[in-house]
Amino acid sequence: MRTNIDWRRVAAPQEDGYDTEIVLDFIKQSQAYNQSFKTYRHEERPEGFAFDGQVGINKVTDYTMDRFTDAPADHSNIKKAADLLNVWPAVYRQFPKIVHTIHPWIDKTIEGNSLGSCSHSLDHLLGVIYATVNNEHGLAQAYVHEMAHNKLRLLGVMLESTNRFIMNGPTELFESPVRKDRKRPMTAVFHAQYSFMHCTALNVLHLDQTQSVAENNVWMVFLKNNLPRMLEGDALLKRCLKLDKEGELLFEGFFDWSDQILKRGAYLLSQENGN
Repeated sequence: MRTNIDWRRVAAPQEDGYDTEIVLDFIKQSQAYNQSFKTYRHEERPEGFAFDGQVGINKVTDYTMDRFTDAPADHSNIKKAADLLNVWPAVYRQFPKIVHTIHPWIDKTIEGNSLGSCSHSLDHLLGVIYATVNNEHGLAQAYVHEMAHNKLRLLGVMLESTNRFIMNGPTELFESPVRKDRKRPMTAVFHAQYSFMHCTALNVLHLDQTQSVAENNVWMVFLKNNLPRMLEGDALLKRCLKLDKEGELLFEGFFDWSDQILKRGAYLLSQENGN
């Protein structure tokens, strides 16, 4: 494990892959990641593959909900969603380095190709994500969302605990802009902000690069939902975070990146509203 890490270049996806290299160092040391990889990529052979054969499609029975049923491993939206990450080459390359297995669901409560996706990942199953495949745009968001959760976990930041970066204690609770039903520790607030900032960045990149009016309309719907929550979360983090020295560097880089995305997103939204 290297000791001279430039933490300012770890939170935001880097075009030169620096942050991915750091995460790969942590993966080598992660018993949880390597055990889940062994189980779902070797002992239980994948039913299919995505991301150019680098990510396995498999059933992982640790988590389920009644509204979901397993989707076929060759569901067309799995690849369509992966292709939607091509607007963000650094993340398209990073995804299969962090996520090794996708468990695809179909949401039985949704008819047709309704926008959105439900997704999940677990602290003890590093590298595994669950996501509904009903809609390819929502699934693309789920990919980057759950990849971001896994990246933080590999760096040592779990949903409700951490041994680095964030010094706010577990009894310090805050109202997350993403989940209003109960107050959450700062680690969970940051997990929500970090994962949905990846979604917001994907929205902005598509709006900047996609020529199709119909496609732009889809990404604008997502941006309208994500941006207000991210602006609120950004203010909360900047107001309440307590950080160690490594955390100060990590968040310096994170805020530099997220500030750019939020500024661009606000501009695109103002253009949509005719302002």
